[in-house]
Amino acid sequence: MTTEHTNFLDYLSKEEHNLLVSIVNLRLDIDVFAMLDNIYKIPLKNIEIKESEAVIPSLYLFVHFHFYFSISCILRAHITEGLASLRKAIDASLTAYKIQEEPESEESYLKRVWLFQNIKKHIKKSREKDSSLFPLAESLIPMHETCSEYGSHADFSALEHRIDVYDIKDSSKKKLIFKYFDYPEDSDMYHCIFVDILLCFHKMLLIFQPYMSTKLGKEKGKWGEDMKKIGDALVKEQESCHKHLQGAREAQQGA
Repeated sequence: MTTEHTNFLDYLSKEEHNLLVSIVNLRLDIDVFAMLDNIYKIPLKNIEIKESEAVIPSLYLFVHFHFYFSISCILRAHITEGLASLRKAIDASLTAYKIQEEPESEESYLKRVWLFQNIKKHIKKSREKDSSLFPLAESLIPMHETCSEYGSHADFSALEHRIDVYDIKDSSKKKLIFKYFDYPEDSDMYHCIFVDILLCFHKMLLIFQPYMSTKLGKEKGKWGEDMKKIGDALVKEQESCHKHLQGAREAQQGA
């Protein structure tokens, strides 16, 4: 069995090529990303905190970093790595959610108690017992599980879509192709993944809204309004693109 491989400079040049192509193909999505990013950044211009209350702002900045990193992975055609980054952001958001709802739990977080090492599992079990708890986590939990399956481990499910094996003419050997770049060929699917991730980061932002609103003063009202507008638009676009993909699949199956 032989393998197709690349060298590092070739790999870097393909990354930059993918980035430029994605920016062109996903131009409208990039505009929405920039709008959501601006909403994330507004509290950072105004926030003043005491050292004793650094945990929630630190988690907020951690999520914002992974907002950038996840999207940059997606634009460079690294979907799986983008999902791994998204998973970390969800972990941080759920951690902040727990601490905001139960401030006394912050000390356990700082001491790295098991609960916070498995925050998704804890919140999922809490919601199974009482669905009124942590309502903003409802859609984040299944997304976290998707990220865990495809983006966070070396399970075969994370590899199989990147591997192709071909017969070599006049040879008993086979050629193994491992795709260093991981992206859907279908541009509609690419758009849909981008929208899903943007909406996920919007929902994480909602978790931090109660805390950050206390730091904004006069800007609090407009910040909340802008957050709602972009959230409504993302939900509508998500419904539209998933409906379109489903219609395309059904048409293909019926052909």
